[in-house]
Amino acid sequence: MNDRWKILEEKILSTSTHNLPLGLFHGKMGVCIYFFLMGEINDDKEYRRKATILFEEITLELTPALSLDMETGWTGIGLGIHYLLKAEFIKGNENLILSDMDDIILKQVTYSDSLSKIPIKTLIHILFYLEIRVKQQPVGSDDKYFFNRTISLILDQLHKKIDILFFKEPPIYSIDYIVPLFLYILSKLGNTEKFGERIGKILNQYKLPITRYIPVNQGNLLYLLWAILNISYIFKDCEWKEYFYKRKQELNLTTLIHNELRDKDIYLKDGLISIFLLLSRLKDHIPEDIPQVKKYILRRIENSEELENLIFHLPSSKLMDLMEGGLGSVLFYNYYKNTL
Repeated sequence: MNDRWKILEEKILSTSTHNLPLGLFHGKMGVCIYFFLMGEINDDKEYRRKATILFEEITLELTPALSLDMETGWTGIGLGIHYLLKAEFIKGNENLILSDMDDIILKQVTYSDSLSKIPIKTLIHILFYLEIRVKQQPVGSDDKYFFNRTISLILDQLHKKIDILFFKEPPIYSIDYIVPLFLYILSKLGNTEKFGERIGKILNQYKLPITRYIPVNQGNLLYLLWAILNISYIFKDCEWKEYFYKRKQELNLTTLIHNELRDKDIYLKDGLISIFLLLSRLKDHIPEDIPQVKKYILRRIENSEELENLIFHLPSSKLMDLMEGGLGSVLFYNYYKNTL
């Protein structure tokens, strides 16, 4: 292992999590997942011990005052717990473990006076959580009914809130570009008997602004293409496939990797790591030599100048950040370093 990566890994392991917030992206839930995964990758009991202690700490510190978004709040923590259960890092019945969390989220959304005040981005985060959780509910149960009803309420509210500005890309590449995530969730809901027909109508309504608008930033275009591909799998509409195949010809990976992203731009939120993961998803649909492109990206990440900043200059909050800091970077490197 590159010495700087080992130093960074050791610094994370020795950094206190005491003053971190609880959230998935920037807090204890992200650190907990990091510890569990590093324990598995390295077969390390110390990582597993720290992960277990931190998970217990998170469950004790949960409070109804948390926000609803994925970054800092309930939906992110809930998705984190769902992942830990699915990966069998923790044991138990998911519906029992998440029942209190589900109740808090469902109640906040179904109060009519509060629903209209929830921002679009947070509504989409809640929709993401509910789409995953509704599949875990017994068929015909009251819980499944309430989940489906809440999903319908959110779709209604999004219909009221979404305007043409919603489809505008951010000025630089970022997975904060909310349109691809929204389309991905719709593709999942569209593959259900309950919502398939309704989602088809929603997509027809939004087809014009989506297919007529071409992201200028190549990273954003790649992210949107991934979402469109997921839509095209579920809805056999030739326009979605035509859009994907036409726009992928306009994708320029050289511009993306060499011009849009600097060597320090490595993070999961807006850098080379998420580009690598998107290319992995699209490898069978893009004409370039993706394995070679991915190896080049890995080398860029391995030798990035940002490692020095994380080790010596940036605050511990940046070091212990899953999406925009050291956690996501070290985890990614440990997972993929052997492919170099």
